[in-house]
Amino acid sequence: MIVIRKFFTYIGGVATLALAFGAATGGLSSGIGDLLSESQAEASQTKNGNGEIVIKYTAPDVDLDTATEDDLKLLEEVGWIVDEDGTLTIERTLDEFELDHDHDSDSHQVMDTSSLSVNDSQTTLNEDGTFNVAADTDEVEVQFGGHQAVTAEKDVAGNYTAVFEVDLSETLFAMDDMSDVEGDFTTQGTLSPVPPHGTRYSPGQMVHCNRFNGPQTDDVHYAHSHWRAYYNFVLSDCDYGVGQGYCSIISGNDKCNRPTRAECSLDIGHSRLYHRH
Repeated sequence: MIVIRKFFTYIGGVATLALAFGAATGGLSSGIGDLLSESQAEASQTKNGNGEIVIKYTAPDVDLDTATEDDLKLLEEVGWIVDEDGTLTIERTLDEFELDHDHDSDSHQVMDTSSLSVNDSQTTLNEDGTFNVAADTDEVEVQFGGHQAVTAEKDVAGNYTAVFEVDLSETLFAMDDMSDVEGDFTTQGTLSPVPPHGTRYSPGQMVHCNRFNGPQTDDVHYAHSHWRAYYNFVLSDCDYGVGQGYCSIISGNDKCNRPTRAECSLDIGHSRLYHRH
């Protein structure tokens, strides 16, 4: 956009000369004048900024010493980036969660479009997961789902990006800590301590959270320090629950798998039993 502005500033100078020349000779100033008029008309129509929500997951506790070069390539293929300090990071926009991701007889519900507010005013999400903001606002406070509100500042192009961050390592660890839970691993109620890490699940089995049933899953529930836990997480029910505005793990609700297990699966219209995508 900066280049375009400079271009039209320069053209404006040329247009002035062309108009003077045209007065005497009937030159070609009208073409340049039309171009400038078009540009000014387009600028005057820019009344709304385009707002976008980004979900930023980090995994600072991942142990990449156990990952091979091929394993790291797999992580990169699904969007994870290895930072210099060994932390995994991935940023997702809401349009990634608008897919009609069918499996068996289930399909994801439509995004919770009522879960967004801008400056304490409920705002409608567009079909692509973006939202509109008044162009004369330098910054806005955005709240999405049950997540804590964040501030998004207007950039030079007039756009706003609200970044919601979640420490996924901390979240997965807390979800696996069942020291506060008593009782059996039941279908409807609370659940007993999670089965040992490394347990492989089959479709139809009871599971505390469908956070590892993404399209690339190997059906294994890994510890929060294992790289594959984050590979299996991408586009899992848990990931969709966050991205569609139903899950509030970003707001500190790291006990989201109790008292009702696999609640995010219910929220997006799926079975709480283990299933693959």
